[in-house]
Amino acid sequence: MTDFIHDNPYYSCVVEENTMRGLEGSAYYVIAMKKMSSLLAARRTSDGRFLMVKVYRHVIRESRWEFPAGQREPSESAREAAIREGVEESGYRATNVRVLAEFSPAYGIMRHTGSLCFGEVDSEPVGDFDTTEIDSVGWFDPSEILAMIKSGEIVDGFTLSAVSVLIAHDLFE
Repeated sequence: MTDFIHDNPYYSCVVEENTMRGLEGSAYYVIAMKKMSSLLAARRTSDGRFLMVKVYRHVIRESRWEFPAGQREPSESAREAAIREGVEESGYRATNVRVLAEFSPAYGIMRHTGSLCFGEVDSEPVGDFDTTEIDSVGWFDPSEILAMIKSGEIVDGFTLSAVSVLIAHDLFE
């Protein structure tokens, strides 16, 4: 049984029959995203710093640093979406981009999969970033990013997942 509570172009909110042990048959509410996301972790080749964008998020009513990310269009691969989002959100075009991992940042309540892509930037910006979405663009050393995580300045689930994967792949040094 699946009943739609809300539906819009971005996500659906549904209630399903619970299949968890001891809760079988009760109502379970799920947010189902309609598009997959791609996330870009881009490292500058000259100094090893990572590209981040400061984004205002309505839900928390604050601007926070995170890796560039966005929804993948139906015709795009994860890699293509990550490159496009990097340009749109930062003005920088990453090269040598590859998918490192697929992840689900909140699979207990949400059907939403993201692809973490890793690439390099060795040039100046190719254009301006989208000022309607992005407050600023910055380059951060891995130690600075870890300090921002420890202080609670970085709380975005996609970015936290990405840092974990980068560390596991020995790419966050």
